[in-house]
Amino acid sequence: MTESRVLPLGGIHNFRDYGGYRTLSGAVIPRGRLFRSGHLSYATKSDIDRLSAIELDLIVDLRSDVERRTDPSLVGPVAGGILAFIPDAHGETPHLSSTFLGLSTRQEAINGMKEIYSSLPFNPANQLSFGLYLNSVAECQSASLVHCFAGKDRTGLTVALFHQLMGVSENDIYQDYMLTNAAGDNRMNDGIAALRAKYDLDLSDEVLEEVMLVRPEYLATAFAQMSSRFGSIEDYIVNGLGVSPDNIRQLRAEYSE
Repeated sequence: MTESRVLPLGGIHNFRDYGGYRTLSGAVIPRGRLFRSGHLSYATKSDIDRLSAIELDLIVDLRSDVERRTDPSLVGPVAGGILAFIPDAHGETPHLSSTFLGLSTRQEAINGMKEIYSSLPFNPANQLSFGLYLNSVAECQSASLVHCFAGKDRTGLTVALFHQLMGVSENDIYQDYMLTNAAGDNRMNDGIAALRAKYDLDLSDEVLEEVMLVRPEYLATAFAQMSSRFGSIEDYIVNGLGVSPDNIRQLRAEYSE
């Protein structure tokens, strides 16, 4: 299942199809229309050619302005398509958070990631970006891609919200989220090397390895905080992200087979 979802590319990590799951109503989310990945700044010519064949009509970039300037995308939507992002977004790349300064052990990194996930859904820039994604993909009638920096935290949470709205089982929601850890042999090493080269991080390999992974308790922490503050995850999506009930109905209709 991992191999059939992951599209191995030369310069883009964690690129995969997040359709194909069955919903609790018995419908199936279509394959070949919903994609997720890390950033597109190191795309090779071969990568660009392969993505051109997918004909992405919508690309949603969840990154901040600083991230987009530092690592500009080399891939865009098809002619007439939409590149969607929040202008003047001032967010923090989760795994570059000041939370990790001075940490030296894997367990400290795990605790730091749980702390980040407890606030990740409530960062104003993230709320705007998550809402932009859900509203945009509801109106997209062809293929779309959502990405952040590593394609694991902001993208992972965003896709989990989509799956939650669609009525995908809890087991499948977590299974899709955890596929990041198996999405390509070089993702971990390339990610750590890029972080060290670009950001001069004074962190141990053990800590950097951990922040490049995902764990089920991270997603569970975010979901629990949403439900605690808003009453339910769907209420968070409606009232916290500004996704209307009409758009939720449209999304469910558009992506059910």
